[in-house]
Amino acid sequence: MENLDPDTQEEVEKIIVKMSSFGYARVVATLNSVLERSQITLNQTHIEQNWVLIKQQDENNKLLRQLVDKK
Repeated sequence: MENLDPDTQEEVEKIIVKMSSFGYARVVATLNSVLERSQITLNQTHIEQNWVLIKQQDENNKLLRQLVDKK
């Protein structure tokens, strides 16, 4: 998540702080049932997909700004 727009970077940092304060890794370590573990894995996958979408949206925003600035 390098070279993000400053506004996007700020939002990403807020998300990271929220996730860290939640103790996501501790929750995963204490789960016993297979169902709970599969739900956590699915949630982790969604989180990772969201990071990709954030990065792509940031890149799109930068390209749009470049186009607007050319006019």
